[in-house]
Amino acid sequence: MPQISESTQDLVLFLQSVIFTVLKVHGLYAAQSFQRCRLRLGDVWWSNCVQVEDYVTKLCESLAPAINRGRVQAVRLHVQADGGGQCYVLCFAKLPSSLDLAEMRAVLARLEMAFDEAPALPSTAAPSAWRVTVETRPPEAGERRQEALPVPRWRETSVSSSSASSGEVLPLGSVRGMDGSMAISLHREDAAVNSSDVVDVLMVSSQDETPKRLE
Repeated sequence: MPQISESTQDLVLFLQSVIFTVLKVHGLYAAQSFQRCRLRLGDVWWSNCVQVEDYVTKLCESLAPAINRGRVQAVRLHVQADGGGQCYVLCFAKLPSSLDLAEMRAVLARLEMAFDEAPALPSTAAPSAWRVTVETRPPEAGERRQEALPVPRWRETSVSSSSASSGEVLPLGSVRGMDGSMAISLHREDAAVNSSDVVDVLMVSSQDETPKRLE
C-alpha cells in the first residue's frame, strides 16, 4: 500500500475540522460537546463526544488512500432540516506535495464567520440529521480501482449526480499548494445538490450509523 503523504494527512485533518465546525455552528449536537483543540492547522473546533469524534475521525481517515491517489473529486456534507437543507462542498483538485496551512486556517475561520453573518438555516428550521457523500474520479488507464472504503460505513449509491443548483452558492475559500497550484475549495449551497461533472462512484455514509443528538 502506498505511503500516505503529508499533504493527504493535512487534507484529512482539514476535512475533519470542517465537519466538526459545521456540526457545531448548525447545533446538530449540544454546544458543550465541542471545544477548541490546538492541532497542526491551529485552534480548530473538535468534538469531545466520544461517539461523534470516533465516527467523524474514522469516516475521514477511511478516505485517505483515495485522496492520496487523487481519486476523490468532491466531499459533500449535507445538513438536513425541516423545510430544507444545506450542503457544504469540498472540491479536490491536484494533490500538491505540500499545502498552505495558513490558507486552511483562513478557510476554517471564514466557514465559521459566514454562519455568524448569515445563518444557513432559518431559525425555525432546526437541523435534524446530516450525512456525507463522496464522489470519486474514474481510475487512470490500467489502474486498479482499489477504493476500499469500509462497509457499512460507506455504501455505493445509484443516485444520479447530475443536477443543477437552483439556490445560492456561497464561496468559502480555497487552499493552494506551496507551489501555487489549487488543491481544494469549499463552498456552501442552500440546497443539497450534486455536481454536474462526470462521477465514477458516489459513496454515501451510512445514515443508520450517524451519531444521534444527545440532549
